[in-house]
Amino acid sequence: LGVLLYTLTFKEVPFRSARDVLDGRLRFPFTPNEDISRMIRMLLNPDPNVRPTAEIIVQDRWIIDNYRRAMSLIDL
Repeated sequence: LGVLLYTLTFKEVPFRSARDVLDGRLRFPFTPNEDISRMIRMLLNPDPNVRPTAEIIVQDRWIIDNYRRAMSLIDL
């Protein structure tokens, strides 16, 4: 999910080499919104024991706010 979110946000892949992946070396090409950068960093944490679960992700304020915004655009 982190790679997908990063790629959709920046239109490029997050890591340049396998070493970058293993070291968790993440560089943003420009300064994104604080909430999205926090989410990307959480999802791309090199330690799988620290990465958020799906249950934690869906409770994140960035996800909730954007879900509500998207739902408000749908004419039901």
